[in-house]
Amino acid sequence: MTANKFLSRYFLIFATYCFSCIYAYADNHGGTFGLHFSNGKETGNSDIMQRYTLTWSFNKKWLESNRGYLTGRWEFSHTRWQLYLQEDNTGWALNPVFRYVLPAKNVYYFFDAGIGVIKLAHRGFEQRDLGSEWLFEDKLSAGVGFGERFELALSWVHYSNANLASVNDGASMFAVNYALTF
Repeated sequence: MTANKFLSRYFLIFATYCFSCIYAYADNHGGTFGLHFSNGKETGNSDIMQRYTLTWSFNKKWLESNRGYLTGRWEFSHTRWQLYLQEDNTGWALNPVFRYVLPAKNVYYFFDAGIGVIKLAHRGFEQRDLGSEWLFEDKLSAGVGFGERFELALSWVHYSNANLASVNDGASMFAVNYALTF
């Protein structure tokens, strides 16, 4: 078993163990810590993406009003792409993500935006050259939270080297996200 496959398989088990006994910060929609699971596909292609993310909140609120507030969190994720024309690719990312929360009765709505960095196993992505193994990961998502523990969202994630390398084919993914928060 390769190191990437080992890390991919045991990441979720380790994360669940680490965060299973943490008490929730009750006033924070989306919890203090979370486990996010994403399944998606590349735009214009049929490559499958799976993303496993640990999140931890900034535990701060800005721009509070009677409609909502701005908050944020850190995301540490492992992403795996099942590619058809070449060996699968994997990556580890760290992103600060800002979230605008709109609380409602028994649910809350949210919009996320963030830009971070990702380190890929190799820079090739099907027949495209991403130009580097180090890329920027841009993320936009919108979703709904149910109660204090569960979220469902749709996201768009874009990978690019921002023209810092001579080649920058880039890749974009659409995904459905499921989250369990603590």
